[in-house]
Amino acid sequence: MEMNDIHLALAIRFSNHKYKLYNSYVFNWESDYFSTTSDNKYTYEVEVKLSRSDFFADFKKGDKHTSLTTAMGLKLFNEIHTQTPNRFYYCCPEGMIKIEELPPYAGLLYLNEKGTSARQVKTAPIIHKNNNVDKYLRSLIDKFYFQHQKMRSDYTYAKYQLKNHDFVVKENARLHTIVNLERDNGFMLEIEQLKKDIKKLKDDNFKLLVEKGKYFRELEDLKRTLITKDGNS
Repeated sequence: MEMNDIHLALAIRFSNHKYKLYNSYVFNWESDYFSTTSDNKYTYEVEVKLSRSDFFADFKKGDKHTSLTTAMGLKLFNEIHTQTPNRFYYCCPEGMIKIEELPPYAGLLYLNEKGTSARQVKTAPIIHKNNNVDKYLRSLIDKFYFQHQKMRSDYTYAKYQLKNHDFVVKENARLHTIVNLERDNGFMLEIEQLKKDIKKLKDDNFKLLVEKGKYFRELEDLKRTLITKDGNS
């Protein structure tokens, strides 16, 4: 499962929410997923877990779970402006976390096999009804801004890498062409040399045949001369 696919699955699950952030520090810890309802009244947080060991290790984050537990206990009294989400979910592969293993303040979402969709198994209870959005508005604006800047930076870098990749591909093709031409030229030179060698062999052979023919003619002339002499004798 890819985290980008899981983020998209959560964004679709909460498609009616207004603002969505991923891997951001809105509270005093990092949230895998954070969003606000369309009326900017309530905040949601989703903690993604892909292994049981990771799920149980999460409870070692004492401050986080203490804050969530305390906020849940104060829900009816509304005594403090709690620095926690209004609803909190765990998200994991199908069946990895059991409902009975959840803390009382958590809901549960199951991912499909590819991590591309999330279904709600247990609705997260309202931890508290305080409106935290105004409190975190400046922080959210900063986070959206820096996230936007990072995305622009990543996009610019990706374009540079793509341009660089295209240059490398073109340069590689050009060098291959040069090598092929050099190799072809080398073949042509070899072929021309072979032609010359063949021509020379043909010429030498021709000369040999000519010399051989001349030798045979001289031999025949000598034979005729000898026969004539014998006849005259």
